[in-house]
Amino acid sequence: MKKFKYKLEKLLEIRIKLEEVKKIELGVVSQELKLEKEKEFKLKKEIIEQLEKGKQELENQLNIRKLRIANEYMYIMKNRIKAQEERTKIKEKELENKIMELLEKTRERKILEKLKEKEYARYLKEEKKEEQKNTDEVVSYMYNIKE
Repeated sequence: MKKFKYKLEKLLEIRIKLEEVKKIELGVVSQELKLEKEKEFKLKKEIIEQLEKGKQELENQLNIRKLRIANEYMYIMKNRIKAQEERTKIKEKELENKIMELLEKTRERKILEKLKEKEYARYLKEEKKEEQKNTDEVVSYMYNIKE
């Protein structure tokens, strides 16, 4: 009985490795997105804290200079938040692309694995047929010797 050899085994191995690479890339982008969201959260938290602080100071005394500085600070913080939200959206889109790439690589691998299974089933069928043929020949030979 000859050993089963899948013609596309090397290609299957390459597809498996490419899928693993895409999984790693997806993990990296996912981690980067998490960091971007954390930065966004911190900026929003900081602006809320500063608003509370400014509100308390305004209740204590009205100072035009401090009010102007606080207003400029809020303007800068809103711009930083807007920029951070944009970076977060970019990372979300990148994550979505990596998911699509991984799904494609997984699909490619599964196609080759299905082909391998079908080819192996065909191989087993042929081997069984060959074995049956050999058995029939031996039985026929033994029957002819007895006569």
